[in-house]
Amino acid sequence: MLEALIFSTLLYAAVVLATFQRRRVGLANPLLLYLAFHGVGFVLRGWMQYAWRDDYLSRLMGVSLSEDDMAGALYMADVGLLAFWLGYHFLVPHGLVARVRFRPCKYEPRLVLLVGCFFIALGLISLRHDPNLNPNAASMVKTVKGTVQAEGSVGYLTQASGGIGGVLALWAAVFGLRPWIMALLVAYLVGRLLRGWGRWAFVVGALSLAFVDMWRRHERWPRRQWLIAGAVIAVLFGVVGVARSAFMDAIVSGGEIGLNQSLAKAPLQISRDVALLDYVAFLHSIIPDPAGYSYWTQNLRLFTYPIPRAIWPGKPSETNRIDLNQYGNFAWVGGVLSVVGASYMDFGWLGIIIEMALFGAVLATLHQTYLRHRNVTHVAVPYLLALSLLPQFCRDGGINIFVFLYFHVFPSVLALWVGARFRAVPQRLREMWLSGAQPQ
Repeated sequence: MLEALIFSTLLYAAVVLATFQRRRVGLANPLLLYLAFHGVGFVLRGWMQYAWRDDYLSRLMGVSLSEDDMAGALYMADVGLLAFWLGYHFLVPHGLVARVRFRPCKYEPRLVLLVGCFFIALGLISLRHDPNLNPNAASMVKTVKGTVQAEGSVGYLTQASGGIGGVLALWAAVFGLRPWIMALLVAYLVGRLLRGWGRWAFVVGALSLAFVDMWRRHERWPRRQWLIAGAVIAVLFGVVGVARSAFMDAIVSGGEIGLNQSLAKAPLQISRDVALLDYVAFLHSIIPDPAGYSYWTQNLRLFTYPIPRAIWPGKPSETNRIDLNQYGNFAWVGGVLSVVGASYMDFGWLGIIIEMALFGAVLATLHQTYLRHRNVTHVAVPYLLALSLLPQFCRDGGINIFVFLYFHVFPSVLALWVGARFRAVPQRLREMWLSGAQPQ
């Protein structure tokens, strides 16, 4: 494992140096965000495993991960990083990017505010259908492995609250970072935390506002205040992770876990948040033998998601031909595939090379389009909102991110379209009202 870890570190350092030689690098660059994800989840986690031999997560999963599995996971991540970097720099269709033109538009702020209020109201209504807040919205069942799951929840409505953060970021882009927007954001984040331990809402919300603030100030890096907010969010992210781990320990032990016991395990529990190397090593240990490859079947949900269960009552919740839970408690410990693991599960090493190269090319194309249209609000804001979800997508690797992407970005796109298309309507209504109120 040491040889693989040294090679991974040197490759990572070379890619980072090559990236920062470019003058236009900034936080709103998808390559930089992916490098941060790779450095924490694979390089840093690799050295943590080498120094401390942390087997806490593997014991929870009920598997034994060898050093060969860890080394294989590092090489998988290296191939993914190199393919992503090459695709990002050499597979961009520059001719297509040059031909795409977006024109700036003027927007009616009151209409943007009104449409945003509609989606916020929809998100608040969705809380009534959330099984974490309303036990009558779904029946909670305990699976054979001890996992608590929700049955019968309304998928679209339970996810609609995810649009609130995107709407608040849009308002910050249109009106600026006003105190009332920040107050609404804090209330939204606290509500997400209380109703279901939604940790990623903190990360996505902070990144969205930081990106919008950078865009408004024409800067490539965030202000000092956002760095402080990021440190606070990192602490909250870890605290909620510890609480989840204590809850899992209570289920495993069949009783309650004391506070002192949970705090004693806090370093190991927090380490699971950066344990992408462990999860990919788990995939390396079972793929291709004995599980085989998934052949992209887990992504077929892209075509079943849009169909409501009212039309298709028997719609499958999973389409993956591989059930990872047959080989360990993968889902129960909150295991994630990561983009590297998901591409490896599809077609092995060939899947990593092809899918990661295409992934880098798509992100580079979107980034180049954004740079050419920085002054176009209906291009810049949706891009920045989508970019705030990139760390979660890189970590999770599943297509559930497209559901989050839809609810986080679409309300802003619609609000900007309405604000531009019907920009003259409020003024005309005001003129009609004034003319009707004048004495004849």
